[in-house]
Amino acid sequence: MLNKIFKYGFFLRLYFILKGRMSNWFYYIFFIIIVFYTHGEIKELSIIINNEDLTIWSYIIKNFLLLLAVGYFILKETNIFKSKTNIIANTSSTDNLRKVKNTSVEGDGFDSIRKKKYLSTLSKDILNKKK
Repeated sequence: MLNKIFKYGFFLRLYFILKGRMSNWFYYIFFIIIVFYTHGEIKELSIIINNEDLTIWSYIIKNFLLLLAVGYFILKETNIFKSKTNIIANTSSTDNLRKVKNTSVEGDGFDSIRKKKYLSTLSKDILNKKK
């Protein structure tokens, strides 16, 4: 019983983590399956018509397409290259707005802190309770 709870809890947690990206991952997996399927068909065709050059080109094109898919996946799906732009007020008297690059990632667990206008420390909370 406890084993099932942990197993289902693990898969449920994994689902919540991957929920936003799952549809894109299906596209990548579908593309990779299509590449391997066409490569297999071309290999069988090259055996039937007895042409070794077709097999060599099939391997070259297959590996190139897989490298493109992996590279596109890394650029598109990882948060390494993403940064969001925040608009903050300038401290000058003209109150011009300027754009600042922020390297934090949305959904990293600190969203509730970023939304607060005033952050209090534990010592300030204790002093406020005494008053």
